[in-house]
Amino acid sequence: MKNNNAIVTVATNTYFHHAVVLGNSIKQFEQAADFILFIVGYDPHDPRYHSCDFHILDAQILNPEEWERFVFQYDPIAACCALKSRALSYLLEHYQKVIYLDNDIKLFSPLNEGWNILENNDLSLTPHHEMPPNDRYWKFYCYSQLSNDIFNAGYVGVSRSGKDFLEWWWKKNQHNCLMEPMIGIFLDQAYLQYAVIFVQKLNILRNIGYNVARWNLNERKLEKRDSHYVVNGLPLIFFHFSTPQYLELHAQLFEQETDIVLKLYEDYEKELSLEKEKWTPEPYPYKSFQDGTLISPDWREWVRRDIPELRTKNNPFELTASERKEIEIIMAKRPENFWPNKDREINDWKNSFLSTTPTLKKLRAYIDDLEWKIKYKLIPLETSLPHQWLSKAILFVKNFLKNT
Repeated sequence: MKNNNAIVTVATNTYFHHAVVLGNSIKQFEQAADFILFIVGYDPHDPRYHSCDFHILDAQILNPEEWERFVFQYDPIAACCALKSRALSYLLEHYQKVIYLDNDIKLFSPLNEGWNILENNDLSLTPHHEMPPNDRYWKFYCYSQLSNDIFNAGYVGVSRSGKDFLEWWWKKNQHNCLMEPMIGIFLDQAYLQYAVIFVQKLNILRNIGYNVARWNLNERKLEKRDSHYVVNGLPLIFFHFSTPQYLELHAQLFEQETDIVLKLYEDYEKELSLEKEKWTPEPYPYKSFQDGTLISPDWREWVRRDIPELRTKNNPFELTASERKEIEIIMAKRPENFWPNKDREINDWKNSFLSTTPTLKKLRAYIDDLEWKIKYKLIPLETSLPHQWLSKAILFVKNFLKNT
C-alpha cells in the first residue's frame, strides 16, 4: 500500500473475473491509486489470486466477530453490497481518500474530478439521473426506479472526515441489506439518500461521464471518436455494466438507438470471458450447509430475523438435518410476518404505513400496465431478483386491493 488514494470493490470468488476487468482498467487510468479487492468466499490457495498485480483480501476481516451468521443471512449480491461501508472504513485507516466501484464497472478515463472533490468534501455520490426521463419511461420509472432511490451505490467516494456516515451505513446494512423495494429498501442503496441530511459536506457528482448506465441513456448520448468514447461530447469516465438483460427494455422506453452501447457490452463480455477462461472458479462456499444441503431463502431469512431457536448458533452452516427439521416444524406454525427482533426490517405490508399512502392507491393503475409488459416480454420474468420482487409486488397488490 504505497499511495494516498485507493479504489476498492467487493466480489464473491465466482465474480473474480469481473474484478480483474475492473482492475485492468484501473491499472491503465489510475496508476497513482492502489486497487484493493475484498473477496467473499476467499480461498488462500486459489492460484488466480497470486497472478494479479493488485491487493486481494479476505472479506471476513471486515466483520470477523459474526462472519458465519452475517454471510449466512444474505445471498451473494446482498453480502457484497452490505460490506461496502466496511471496506471503505477499513481502507480509510490506511489511505486519505477511497473510492468504491462496483465490480461490474470499467474505467475509460481517469477519476480526476472524483479525487479532487474529496479534498473538500466528506462524501461524493452519483445520482441515477440528472434530468427527468421522457413521458413513456415515467410510468415505469415511478414504479421501479424511484424505489431504487436517488443515488446509485455503484460509486461512493469518501474522505476520512466521512467515516461517521460509513459507520451509520454499516449499522443499517449489517442485517437490513434487503431486496425489498415494496417497503422502500433496495439493498445498501436505500440508505444513501440520508446522506443529504446526515453528511455536512456532501458532493453530488454531476459529471455525466461518471456512472453511465442503461438507466440514464435518455440523457447521455454515447459516441466513439477515434479510439475514445465520449458522452454528450465529454469524456466517458466509466460505464456501469449492470444487469445487461434490461438494456433492451430501457432502450425501448427511451426510444433510443443502442448500437454503440451494445458494442460496448459485447466488448466487455469478451473481456470477461477471456478472464473467466483462464481459471475455473470454485463454487460459492456459502451456498450450502456443511452436509451439502442447499440453503433456502427461508433459512437465510430466519437467521437474519434472529429467530429465538438460532440465536445461540454462531455458525448456522453447522446445523444438522435433524436440527433443521425441528426448526422448520416450529416455523411452519408461526405467521409469515413473525418478527422477533424489531431491529431487523421485514416486508410486512399490511401492517405498514405504506399500505395507506397515496402511492398504493396509484398502484391500481400500474398493475395492468405491469402485467402487459410481462406478457409481451418487455419485463420478462426470469430468475433475477428484480423480477422476483416485481411478481411478488403484483400478486400482493392485487390481493390487497380486493379488500380495499
